[in-house]
Amino acid sequence: MATRFFLVLSVLCYLVVDGAFAQDPDAEAKYTAAITKRADDIVVRLEIADPSKATQVRDQIMNQYRALREFHDANEAVIIALKTENPSDPSKLEAAYAPLKELHRSFISGLERDLTAEQLDTVKNGMTFNVLNVTYTAYLDKIPSLTDEQKLYIMQQLTEARELAMDEGSSEAKHNVFGKYKGRINNYLSQAGYDLRAEEKAWQERLRARRAAATQKSE
Repeated sequence: MATRFFLVLSVLCYLVVDGAFAQDPDAEAKYTAAITKRADDIVVRLEIADPSKATQVRDQIMNQYRALREFHDANEAVIIALKTENPSDPSKLEAAYAPLKELHRSFISGLERDLTAEQLDTVKNGMTFNVLNVTYTAYLDKIPSLTDEQKLYIMQQLTEARELAMDEGSSEAKHNVFGKYKGRINNYLSQAGYDLRAEEKAWQERLRARRAAATQKSE
């Protein structure tokens, strides 16, 4: 019964997506243009000297965007149902996510053959709006007294979040993943004795002072 229910959900999801493209015959062309621009913007930052290699990496990124769209279009309804049906039993949800994890593994493996570790980080950051670096820098600026151990913990959490966010199908979903991990980080820092509200207030005051000083300097 459950299998039939999930099959029906998958079919409905497919019909909704297929119908959307039928209503807008230019949708696929627009999507291709969008992911081409995203991939091109990332590849430019890689500074690959060989044009053919740059094109190959660009195509890998585009193919991954397409594969992620196909996965989420086909499985979103099923995954939502699994999360609400029996959240205490993650086995079915893990099985549903297994193809996504394989997509991720295959994509990274392919890039590792063409890119350095630094370039690979650039791709990952490009696919996740550079949230890792922006958030990490903000934590360091917000709480100057962070220890090396705490800084390492924050980076580890954000790095894990980035791996998961890469596989999400929308900007909102990617940011939601980081939001979850920022919650973990905040709990960790609170347990370490930091008053995060006070740190936030003091940080905002420093930011305002910096903006005022910059404005005065420009005048």
